[in-house]
Amino acid sequence: MKYGYFDNEKREYIIDKIDVPVSWTNYIGVNDLCGVLNHTAGGYLFYKSPEYHRITRFRPNGVPMDRPGFYVYVRDDETGDYWTLSWQPCGKDLNSAKYVCRHGLSYTKYQCEYSGISGEQTLFIPLDDPVEIWDVKLKNDSNKKRKLSVFGYAEFSFHHINIDNQNFQMSLYCSGSSFKDSIIELGKRMVPDTRCSPLAPHINQKEEDECLVIIFPFNVTIKIFM
Repeated sequence: MKYGYFDNEKREYIIDKIDVPVSWTNYIGVNDLCGVLNHTAGGYLFYKSPEYHRITRFRPNGVPMDRPGFYVYVRDDETGDYWTLSWQPCGKDLNSAKYVCRHGLSYTKYQCEYSGISGEQTLFIPLDDPVEIWDVKLKNDSNKKRKLSVFGYAEFSFHHINIDNQNFQMSLYCSGSSFKDSIIELGKRMVPDTRCSPLAPHINQKEEDECLVIIFPFNVTIKIFM
C-alpha cells in the first residue's frame, strides 16, 4: 500500500492517502520554539524543553490518536455543514473530500478540497521570532457565492507535562490566557521548580517571564480568494 511519496523539487514528503495506519510526523522550529506535527494536524508546541515548557496539550497514548492539535474549522453558514482543513478531527468521508499533507523543511501544509471549497493551512515558525504562524488560504471553486465562517483551535497546556497529565483541574487553574487586539497571550500563575518535586509548584518570576509566549491567531494572516 502506497501512502505518499517524495517531491524532490519542493523537498517535501507528500501524504496523499491520508488514512495512514500510524502517525507520520514532522518537526518545525530550529531555535527555542519547536513544534511536533502529524499528518492530520495533531501535535504540540513547546519552548526549549518539551517536558517543562509545554505550550499546547497533547495526549500521545490517547484515543483517537494524536490529539489535540492545530485545527482550522470551516463552516458553511447556509447549510450548517462544517469540516477541517486537515482530515482530523472532523474525519470527512474520503469519497467526498480530498486531503493532502505536505511535510517540508520546518513547515507542514494541510490541503483540503470539499464542498466546492479548496483550503490550505501552513504551519511554520520563523527563524528569528518564537511564534507559530498559521497561514490559511481558502478558494471558492463553485459557481456561486459562499458564506463561510472560519475558526481556529488549539488547547493550551500547563508548562510541566507531568502535572498537566496528572491533574487537569490544576492545569486549568495555573495556566492563564487573555485576548486583546487579535492577540492571544498565554501565561501562567504558577510554574514548577524543576529542582524540587513537580507536585510542589511555586512562583518563579524569572521563568514565568522567559516562558511567556504570544500566539497570533490565524485570522490575522488569513487570505480568502473568491
